[in-house]
Amino acid sequence: MEALKVSDKVAVYPKKPLIKKGYYTGKLIEVKPRADKAGVLVESKYGHQLVLVFSVLKDGEELTYVEGSETLRVELATLVYYDSKREDRYDTAVTANSKITKIFEALGWTFNVESTLDVDSFVGKLAELNINDLEKENEVFSVIEGIAKLSE
Repeated sequence: MEALKVSDKVAVYPKKPLIKKGYYTGKLIEVKPRADKAGVLVESKYGHQLVLVFSVLKDGEELTYVEGSETLRVELATLVYYDSKREDRYDTAVTANSKITKIFEALGWTFNVESTLDVDSFVGKLAELNINDLEKENEVFSVIEGIAKLSE
C-alpha cells in the first residue's frame, strides 16, 4: 500500500439541535432531486426522490442555534418520491392520494390531472410540521413526521 496523504483539517460532524416535539410552522427553503455528490440521481427502492428542506419557525421567527462562532437556522429535510419505478420505466408519483400530493396541497397547490406540479414555485411557502424524535444508534434526532396545511 502506498503512503497516505496527511491534512491539517479536523473532521467535525455538525450536530443539529434537538427540537422539542410538537407542531411548528415550516418554510420550504429548498427543493432538489436526491442525488449523489457527482449529481447522479439516487435510485431508491421505489423510484426517484426529492429532498424538501424546511426552516423551522416558532412565533413567526426562524429557530436558530449556535455552532462554533456561527448562528445557523434550524433546517429539517424530508424525502418524497416524485416518480415510481415500474419494471422498465418510470411513472409519475404525483397521484391523487400520494405523499407528494398531500405535501404540496399543504403548501397551497390544488391537485389537477390536467396540470403539472412546478415544485420550485413553492419555495418560501409555509406549512405545519409535525416534528418528532428519532432515536438511532444511541442518538436522538428531530425529524419531520408529517406536513399539513397551516390552521387559519
